[in-house]
Formats: sequence, C-alpha cells, structure tokens
Amino acid sequence: MRLVVTVAMTLVSARAGAFHFKVHEETTKEALKFLKAGVVSEITAKKHKEEIVITKGFVMKQIVKRPQDLHFDDCDYEGSTKRIRKEFKAAVQEIVKSKKQLAGADEFGAALHTIQDFYAHSNWVESGITELVDSRLSNWKPLTTWDEIGDAVLVGRIPGRISTPLDSVLSQTPPASVVSLKGRVVKVKLSLGTPRSRERKGIITGTYPKSDKENCIKEAKLGHWKELPTEITHPEVDRGGLNKDDHLRPNSQKAINLAVKQTRHEWCRLVHMVFEKGGAEAANRLIDNWVNDKAAAEAHCPSPATTWHGPPVQFNPLKSLRPGN
Repeated sequence: MRLVVTVAMTLVSARAGAFHFKVHEETTKEALKFLKAGVVSEITAKKHKEEIVITKGFVMKQIVKRPQDLHFDDCDYEGSTKRIRKEFKAAVQEIVKSKKQLAGADEFGAALHTIQDFYAHSNWVESGITELVDSRLSNWKPLTTWDEIGDAVLVGRIPGRISTPLDSVLSQTPPASVVSLKGRVVKVKLSLGTPRSRERKGIITGTYPKSDKENCIKEAKLGHWKELPTEITHPEVDRGGLNKDDHLRPNSQKAINLAVKQTRHEWCRLVHMVFEKGGAEAANRLIDNWVNDKAAAEAHCPSPATTWHGPPVQFNPLKSLRPGN
C-alpha cells in the first residue's frame, strides 16, 4: 500500500497499469471522509523522496534500496514505531503552536503512511487477527521483537544480536522458544515448560531487497515478493510474498479494511494528543480547521478506548470538548 508518485508512466507497458500506487491515498480518503477535502489532500500529498526513486526503479526494472522503517519492512518494528512516534510528536507540536489550517497535516500523513503499511507488509491479517495493532489514544507504543500483543508475538532477531553462519533459532529468539512457518502463518511457543508456553501467533513483515539491515530470522522469513527474477515481476504475476500493496494481491482487501479502521483511530489519537499538549483551545482549533462533518468525526472516536498495551482510556476527544464539559 505504498503511495508513490507516478513517474514516466507512459514509458511503462500496459501491464504496469495493474500497479495501484494510490492505495494509500484511497485508504486515507475513505477513512477520513469527515475531514475537509483540502485537508485530506494535504495529508495524502506527503511524498517521500525515496518513493520517487523506487517508482523510477520499477520503470527501469530495477530494485533500489529503501529505508525499511518507512514501510515496516524486514521485521523492523522498533524502527517503524520510532518513526511513527516522531511524526506524531511533530504533528502535534505544529498544530499546537500554529493557527494555520494545514499545520501538522504533512507529519500526520507521513505517520499514516507507515501505519497503513503494517497491515500491507505483515502477516497480521493472514494470522486471522481483526483487532488494531495499537488502539490506544496516547502516542504509539514503541514495539520491538518478541513483544506480545494479545495472542500474537512479534517475531524477529533480538535487538543487538549479531548474525553468524552458525545461528540457530535458539540463539536468535528467547530461550526455549519454537518457531514454525507454514505458508504465511507463523506459530510460536514461548518459554517451554511454563504456564506461558501456549502457542501464539507469530507476526512477521516481509524482507525487502537492499534494506539497511535484516531483522527477521531464517525460521520465519518471507520476502516482500516470493522471489525476484532478473526483471521485476508485476504483482498480477508474482502471487507469493507478504506484500498486499496491490488490489490484486492475496488478502489485500482485508489489509485495506484494517488500515481504514486504524486510520480513523489515528484521527482520535491526534485530537487526544493535541488536547493533552495544548488543551481544549488547541484541540478545538484543530477540529474547526480540519473537520467538515463533526458528527461523523465524533462517531469514530471510542469511549472508552480499548487497548492491548495498558488499561482502558476513559476519554472521548470530541465529546469532552463540547461546551460545558
């Protein structure tokens, strides 16, 4: 679900028309229909320079290096959530200090890009999970390998461990763990011989060629694509791998549906964080500047919010800002 700039598309064969580079934009527009059109356009207009390079790479039938933390690639949960937290913090600061209508929209859009890619580039939906990965209202929880999220666990190399040719699963994962991969489904059994030894769903994200580093373990590793021939395979041909970037990819609609739901929740998170940082004045200014349909916007904000990472938050960002509350 990478939103990229179409570059020299007239030079690409007709088959390349199957690449839906605007799925990010479509997802955001569907999720945030209650915002003003100009605001949504600014949010979706956040274009990353490296995406232009990637698009040119497709035109030239080449794979180019890209930062995995931008797209949740290579089991880099820590890097990607760090990026999300940074963008949210920047968005909130811009909104609180500036009275401009579009303040913070670029940063919010950048955060959404990475957030939506979690569902497109992981096996979350293949694992049968229908909940959001983070449904809190405060900034995103920093995630790293072997964090547990409900009945799921994030699988990957232990941070800081150096890979060697003699590595086994026990040297790369918590002691006495068993990891198995079948299709796109990973099963994990942690801490054998203890009450926590029941089987869990293992979450991985696809490996991407020429990434900065490898965080996935060999016992549970799947590529962004199944394989890469000399020339790039178009998505309608290469049906393997984990990516759900194109509408024709397996399970893409399930990933899009969750990305839409998560994106709506990110609006609630943004209002909550602005309220916490700048008070009711800043939050009301954000709502007045951005929202076209306040009733619809309010309907999407949970009260109370549920979470896997802590106690429920008794807070409805919009309702609490009504006069008299």
